[in-house]
Amino acid sequence: GLTPADVGDLINYLCRVGLPTDVRFRVRPSVPDPGDELVLEAAVAAGAVWLVTHNVRHLAAGAARFGVEVVTPGEALRRLG
Repeated sequence: GLTPADVGDLINYLCRVGLPTDVRFRVRPSVPDPGDELVLEAAVAAGAVWLVTHNVRHLAAGAARFGVEVVTPGEALRRLG
């Protein structure tokens, strides 16, 4: 239900509040799909509270080990209000 302008506003907001983070350690193997390891490593290194993705099934268990909650984009938007 978002307009292209809404999506642009959201991306601009995320770019303003985001912080560049170096990944200095590996958490592998933590998830079933090796292609998802980089995403989890970036979230852990950044100290993320949420990892926002449609791929909840592959990332949830591994992320929970590091205190990161995996949520869908829709859930993240609902929580942000």
